[in-house]
Amino acid sequence: MAASMNPLAALPHVAAGKLRCLAQYGAERDKAVMPNVPTYKEQGVDVVLDLWRWIVVPKGTDPERVKFLREAFRKIFQDKETLSALEKIQCPASYLPGEEYEKSMMKSEAAVIPLIKAAGL
Repeated sequence: MAASMNPLAALPHVAAGKLRCLAQYGAERDKAVMPNVPTYKEQGVDVVLDLWRWIVVPKGTDPERVKFLREAFRKIFQDKETLSALEKIQCPASYLPGEEYEKSMMKSEAAVIPLIKAAGL
């Protein structure tokens, strides 16, 4: 049996000896959470996937409101105290404007589709 999951969700099970982590998806090892677990790339598997969270609004939301929210979230994710608090709980965060985020998601999708096909899913 195998699973792909958020490392923070896996940690208690790893500590209890119920799970063993085989690889990390990121471009670099998560040194704060699982420093001894190699990335897929380190093991010769050409895949890098990062965990992304979205903040979305309904289609048709007033453009002025969207602009306000984008600016508010940009400021939140530039605030040193906020970023420090998120780092302390192993939840690093950053802000990408919609257009850059879309490009990043397309890149991630391009990496995932071959894996899904190879798995026959």
